[in-house]
Amino acid sequence: MGKLTGAQVRDIKIPGRYLDGDGLSLMITGSQKGYWVLRATVNGRRRDIGLGSLDLVKLARSREAAIDMRRDIQRGIAPVAEQKPNQ
Repeated sequence: MGKLTGAQVRDIKIPGRYLDGDGLSLMITGSQKGYWVLRATVNGRRRDIGLGSLDLVKLARSREAAIDMRRDIQRGIAPVAEQKPNQ
């Protein structure tokens, strides 16, 4: 894991998905704001799980969060709580 460097992340200007490895990617929007996403399979379905904005979560922390999230998924802990129906 770890294809992106801190300098690359800092210099990205073009909107798109930038892969770091092992399902972790950086999404850059048209407004040049970014956020970290982990793509993982949860209960047989592919999910994109947000890990935080680029302003708040740096590259090293996003990698740690991705590792923690994958570990939870392997243990059967759902990363996203199911929405409850309105009562």
